[in-house]
Amino acid sequence: MKARIQRRLSQVSALIVIAPVVLTSATSIASAAEARPWLCRDKPAFSSNRPMSWNATTKRGRRWELIFMQYREGGAHDGFEIAQSEMLPSGGGASGQIPAGRYFAVAMHQKSGVWVCPANGADAGAARPGETARLCFGPEESSCDVSLVIVPDNANAQPGSRP
Repeated sequence: MKARIQRRLSQVSALIVIAPVVLTSATSIASAAEARPWLCRDKPAFSSNRPMSWNATTKRGRRWELIFMQYREGGAHDGFEIAQSEMLPSGGGASGQIPAGRYFAVAMHQKSGVWVCPANGADAGAARPGETARLCFGPEESSCDVSLVIVPDNANAQPGSRP
């Protein structure tokens, strides 16, 4: 009987030692799979006092997530919080709208199951007339695997249409 109790205590002790290790590992894996755009160094900024439309195109080969972080007084990460995110198709495009405001944008790609900040995240030259911003993101300093164009809503409205 005494041997059985000692064996059971030994098993419980092993669980007490192993449980925190397992929980810590599971937490690390879960957070590694989650994109954290506030950690990226290069986040191009743009703003508009009108709602905006965006259009992103990607080159084939990588999986990208486009993340918009909007400024909100008192928000986490220096006031910028994730307002919207969109998985971008490889070799395709996506579009959407965001409300008026001040934003950072970042496109992150997955590498070995971990979301990685782009090496290039910057203005893609001067915005053309009618555009709020023209941005570029890539895995290397000189690459542009994700092209993002942001325009104020109604910028391309047909003559005679209502805003």
